[in-house]
Amino acid sequence: MRNAVFFLALLCFLLLTVFLHRELDRAGSPPAVPGDLRRIVSLAPNATEILYALGLGPRVAGVTRFCAYPPEVASKPRVAGFSDINFEALVRLRPDLALLSGGKTADQKQLERLGIPVLTLDTSSLTGFFRSIESIGSATGRFAEAGSIIQGFQQALEAARNRARGRARPRVLFSVMRSGREPGRITEIHAVGRDGFFN
Repeated sequence: MRNAVFFLALLCFLLLTVFLHRELDRAGSPPAVPGDLRRIVSLAPNATEILYALGLGPRVAGVTRFCAYPPEVASKPRVAGFSDINFEALVRLRPDLALLSGGKTADQKQLERLGIPVLTLDTSSLTGFFRSIESIGSATGRFAEAGSIIQGFQQALEAARNRARGRARPRVLFSVMRSGREPGRITEIHAVGRDGFFN
């Protein structure tokens, strides 16, 4: 009788060890993006616009407070700001995929810990922007639509280059001002340089 209890306890211990090992492996690696994405949460306004441009508006389950275009986005649940995500509200939406701007490593890790697949987007340059459109198109099966959007941008850029050819380049200072707590008083001025999304 003692041997039977011992072997049963040993079997339970081994099964528990295998289960825990699998769970730890799963928690340590990012979840795979599913093929059929029906509920997508966009955590950046540019990602929201890309989704709608690809014809995926009905699949958008949640957006940020700063997503304002196209007008249809007004009816979508707001689950984030610029650098704050309401993870509880996001999880309640049961998303198949979250779109996140690159560089937000802590948010990405938290989403992956919650079992939500994440697609990070590089929108710090035009090349990164085009890659982001391709990535979203690839993940959602909208390859042709993504290619068409990129081609339209490239044609518009080429047309702008042709119009500007031979003309003197104007020197421009573009600044972004943020007000402090006192209304009407500027406390910071940020000049746009060669890095970051403002450029």
